[in-house]
Amino acid sequence: MKAIAILIVIAAVVPAVAVINGCSGSSDPEQPASTGSGNVEKAPFHSPDKLPPASWRPFAGDSPWNQRIPDKPRIDRRSAQFVKRLLEAGPPNALRVGIANTARDFAHAIYFANRSDPVYRFRGGSKIEPYRIDGKRVRLPDGARPAAGADHHLAVVFEGQHWGCYGTRIDRKAREIRCQAGRKVPIDGVGLHAAETSARFPSLAGRIRYQEIAAGRISHALFAASSKIAYTWVYPAGQSRSGQNPRRGYPPMGARFQLDPRYLTGKRLATYPPWKRAVLRAIRDYGFYLGDSTHGSLKLLPIESGTSYTSFGLPDPWVQYARAHDLPSSHDSRIDRTVYQFDLAGGVDWRRLRVIDPCLAAKDC
Repeated sequence: MKAIAILIVIAAVVPAVAVINGCSGSSDPEQPASTGSGNVEKAPFHSPDKLPPASWRPFAGDSPWNQRIPDKPRIDRRSAQFVKRLLEAGPPNALRVGIANTARDFAHAIYFANRSDPVYRFRGGSKIEPYRIDGKRVRLPDGARPAAGADHHLAVVFEGQHWGCYGTRIDRKAREIRCQAGRKVPIDGVGLHAAETSARFPSLAGRIRYQEIAAGRISHALFAASSKIAYTWVYPAGQSRSGQNPRRGYPPMGARFQLDPRYLTGKRLATYPPWKRAVLRAIRDYGFYLGDSTHGSLKLLPIESGTSYTSFGLPDPWVQYARAHDLPSSHDSRIDRTVYQFDLAGGVDWRRLRVIDPCLAAKDC
């Protein structure tokens, strides 16, 4: 995965949650509010003063991202082989925070807008309906900017649509958002067919927001990137730009991995710190989807960028959390910053991953 800078603006209608059962996933008694086709209410969210709570999640309740894995799911017949290949480069990398506003920030900056914010027009991106963004207008909070990674992705969710583009530049004088490629998809839809990642997953799909970590609960599947993905794909992915040979046992883009609940019991979860418990529980209950290629080992902590806050002159909450919980730190001389690490790999037997048959996400088991 190339360095990614993502900016998301949200002002939308947020309908109520849908509950999932049967082959499409087991019901969740604590399922949070999702967008969907239920009752409609105005989303009262705005950056930076009124951010959505941990219980809010984008896309429909029966989206692959919000679909809870049932107790006895169908396991892909190539599961063991896929897990072995995925872990060839080692367990998941530790997440580094404290890198907001630097070229090392590959995370996604997320913003919420309303009609009081300035109007910007997209230049570039898809010209074909229903994905067209070229020439369309959106709102953007004053001060909002993308994370500083080299690809300069930008995603704007406004008036029910999630707008995403690659190779983005913001011209504040001209009030334009310029992008090389991009699409829009419904925020109350399945959360697919976008343009920000190799799998065509939108920026908010599988994203961990700070409010979720602070609350200790993540009620959706996660987004993951790896160097060990085949050039083939399965649902819910829409394509793959990875280069591994599927005939050698590499998993396809869109493969869904789960930590086996027989291993990751409630008793075992209780031994981890709150942030790690929340992430591991999400991987056990919802899984993670392979959505992009990257260098090195598995990237499995897809957080929002601290730029979502620092662009308004606020402190980076990820750094504040790391300091408050005494997470390990070190000096990165390349950016002259103190960075903090969220170590997801330690104390977990990642060989206990398994691959869920894609028929579950597609609801055709």
